[in-house]
Amino acid sequence: MKTFTITEVAAGWVTAKLISEQGCKTVVGSYTPNDAIRDLADAVASLATISTARCSWNQEPGEAVWEFTRTKAVIEVAVKSNHQSFECTFPWPRFCDDVLDALQTLRSTVGTTAYECEWRHPFPVEACKKLQDAIG
Repeated sequence: MKTFTITEVAAGWVTAKLISEQGCKTVVGSYTPNDAIRDLADAVASLATISTARCSWNQEPGEAVWEFTRTKAVIEVAVKSNHQSFECTFPWPRFCDDVLDALQTLRSTVGTTAYECEWRHPFPVEACKKLQDAIG
């Protein structure tokens, strides 16, 4: 079972899902004002060298704030939106693999041209490389 998936990218919106022993959380974000997909991948990859990272996804109105904390081989993920919070933990390598797999699946099923058309940002090739390097 995957810990993280991207279930849809369409018309400037992304839908992602966290799946853990603590439950499931669906998170939706907009392409504006920043590239939320790239920002999430960069935040997760940065945990290879730092212990905490965060990013936010605009939800028009409001936002979802992703907070990541890595302690050795465990990552804690907290998503806060609309006065609600969802927290879960995963093995660090597995979560990193699943985020990278979600991006690679997008690239292979949607294609980079359609991705850019739907998301209004280029496919995050560099963020995928950082994730791959973080995994080792």
